Amino acid sequence: MVDGQKQPEVLYSWDAEEYTQAERNISWYWWALAVALVIVIYAVIIQQWTLIAVVLVAGVVIYLVGKTEPRTFTHELLDTGIRVGGRLYPYTTLQSFWFVIEGRVRELKVLQSGKLKPLLSLQLGNADVEQIRRVLSRFLPEEEERGEDIVDKMGRFLKF
Repeated sequence: MVDGQKQPEVLYSWDAEEYTQAERNISWYWWALAVALVIVIYAVIIQQWTLIAVVLVAGVVIYLVGKTEPRTFTHELLDTGIRVGGRLYPYTTLQSFWFVIEGRVRELKVLQSGKLKPLLSLQLGNADVEQIRRVLSRFLPEEEERGEDIVDKMGRFLKF
């Protein structure tokens, strides 16, 4: 305890990777290269040199991110907020939560309050969804009908 402050109580915790890594085979890279080449050829024809640079940088970033292993974080549901890898998100700054569970996808989505705040997407790993629901329902409303947004679906389809 520091200056008489009460330490937050951990109500539930689990470890999970920061994201689900897409499984890409060699044919995915060949298709991506083919699409990139088509875009580069088109950019040369219309003399859009900046587009060529963007395609090249995007290709390098996609390749490097694909080769990077996801880190494992400890996720903690506290009586004061959600702590992810040491960073605290107080419940006062959060708006609602929901689960996305489809096939290999097991995520807890948490909507932050305020403009331009990113959506928290927490991987569930082997966590107990019902226990998480019981704890979070004490502090936040659940959006049961809400699911995965189109950007996430497209990213998974394209194996990003």
